[in-house]
Amino acid sequence: MSFYLRLIILSVSLTMITYVTQQYSGLTFINAFAYSSILFFAIITAVIYAVASRSISGKNHRMFSTAVMGSMTIKLFASVLFVLFYSLIQKPPSVLIILPFFLFYICYTVIEISAFIQLNKKVK
Repeated sequence: MSFYLRLIILSVSLTMITYVTQQYSGLTFINAFAYSSILFFAIITAVIYAVASRSISGKNHRMFSTAVMGSMTIKLFASVLFVLFYSLIQKPPSVLIILPFFLFYICYTVIEISAFIQLNKKVK
């Protein structure tokens, strides 16, 4: 199964789980920020994978580890900025809005790392 198909399946699954949880649990901290977080992580994960797969297909395979570590660092900083901007603009009533964000961060990071391991195995 291709990485992008797995990414789409993960994104759709998380969206459905978030919707069902929001509708039937009564948790008020699951709001539009959760859905925008899924979109944010889907886009940034796809871009990071594209950069990593391009770097591994180049002549210098050492660039792969540099690209992976650099893109993961950028993802971390972009995530912090995303939360800060949302917090400053929307002024959420509860700090709990960050819980779905971190859960999504973990899910997308797991799928990203598994894809990097597969890419690395292809080269060796």
